[in-house]
Amino acid sequence: MGWDLPGSTANTNVAASTAATGVIGGNMSNNVGLTANTASSARWAFSQFNQTGTNAIDFTNALAGNDSVAFSLSASSGYSLTVRGLGAFSAYRSGSGPKNLTLIYSTNPSFSTYSILATDANTGTNAVTTDFSTNAAWTNFATPIIIAEGTTGYFRVVGYGASATGGTLGIISGGTVDFSLNGDVNSLSLYTWTSGSGNWAVGTAANWQSGGASAAVSGGNLAVDAAGVTAGALSLSGSTPVTLTGGALTAASIIGTAGSSLKLNGAAATVSGNVDLTDATLSGGNLSLGGILGANISTGSATLSTAIGGAGSLSKSGAGELILSRTNTYSGTTSVGAGTLSTGANEILSDTATLTVSANATFKLGGNETVGGLNAIFGSFINLQGNTLTAGGNNSSFTNGA
Repeated sequence: MGWDLPGSTANTNVAASTAATGVIGGNMSNNVGLTANTASSARWAFSQFNQTGTNAIDFTNALAGNDSVAFSLSASSGYSLTVRGLGAFSAYRSGSGPKNLTLIYSTNPSFSTYSILATDANTGTNAVTTDFSTNAAWTNFATPIIIAEGTTGYFRVVGYGASATGGTLGIISGGTVDFSLNGDVNSLSLYTWTSGSGNWAVGTAANWQSGGASAAVSGGNLAVDAAGVTAGALSLSGSTPVTLTGGALTAASIIGTAGSSLKLNGAAATVSGNVDLTDATLSGGNLSLGGILGANISTGSATLSTAIGGAGSLSKSGAGELILSRTNTYSGTTSVGAGTLSTGANEILSDTATLTVSANATFKLGGNETVGGLNAIFGSFINLQGNTLTAGGNNSSFTNGA
């Protein structure tokens, strides 16, 4: 998203010159508190900055007095936007011009509420030109801005601390794009990948894009954008493993159908909801889990070699065996409802979480294990295999007839 700004002109409104699919660009304009200044052909400039101080109250007065440059952008139907920072932006401040520039964001054009994104202060008394494209605070916001489908985000660059109303602020012009925003365009439609290799990228129409949509995958290698990607529900199918490399995956849920597998391959994933694995597996990397990881292994055995953390729980069902081979730190309950849950080494489960084993289900040790509490229902089986199971890390251990 960018604007090609004029030089020496009294033009106070400039239409966006570039915009990605899904982005509706608004005009960039000076607010009514400022006057266009035509002294230089190398910049789009303004004067009449009225606040001489550089304190918070002076910023507030400058905002109320409309001593600012404003711009906006909207997410069109079927898309949401993530604004991560500014791209191109260089500004000239005369010796008597505004010493401080503050970038703010609001969800309403009146700016009755707003967030401060970045501030820059010129402590000298001479004219200065600042290239904000090299300033991390301006190019990489501490908290990215999310603009939902069909809504508009409003921005202002507020100037204050001028020693004279004739002092100027000028945005350097003359390039193809003189002022721009960086971020992601997120398609909200269903993503489908029918095997093979490709990129799960952001802002690239030919590839999967990051966003709040569901994603259906039937196998293949996906190179995740380094900045990470998001999906609503990730559905796995087919016998070909889905392998993710690169950045992190954030999803609302993961559903794995029979025979499918997800290889995080050293990457990290965050799932706010549930993970449902029906004769499916996870391997490699780390998963931060917010809900329940339900593993239904109907026959044979399957190995889960992803390290599970977070506040979630694990529930094993089905007559088959699930083997946990990595050290896990999730704080919720581990429940064995049917079949066998096995550990593949020492200390696989969290020392403070509760282990529950139902009647006719088995918990089998592949090494020494400590759990916070043990609830072994009458008729359940604990297969130590010569190892030691220590319970009571959370002072709530009890057994009921195992």
